[in-house]
Amino acid sequence: MPMSDDFDGAARYAIRQVRRIAVFIAGTIVLLAGAVMLVGPGPGFIVVFAGLAILATEFLWARRLLRKIKDKGLQLTKAVTGKDFASSSNDLPSNSPKE
Repeated sequence: MPMSDDFDGAARYAIRQVRRIAVFIAGTIVLLAGAVMLVGPGPGFIVVFAGLAILATEFLWARRLLRKIKDKGLQLTKAVTGKDFASSSNDLPSNSPKE
């Protein structure tokens, strides 16, 4: 039935758009709350990053911005501590017994 396929496609499209709008609203609210917390009491940076993470689930621009912030944070951490946390998986102890 061709009409049924068109209806299914339209329903999937509508559900996707509603989800994008809900993610946009939720992410924006969390992001704005984090911005308020930057000047007031509360964990502002953490909440801002959480808002960006919510937005990144649906929007490429937020994903790219979050990646840039993470990369800059890793560069800053490396400059301050001298350790490269991006490849720190080699520093983890293994669970295998030593021979």
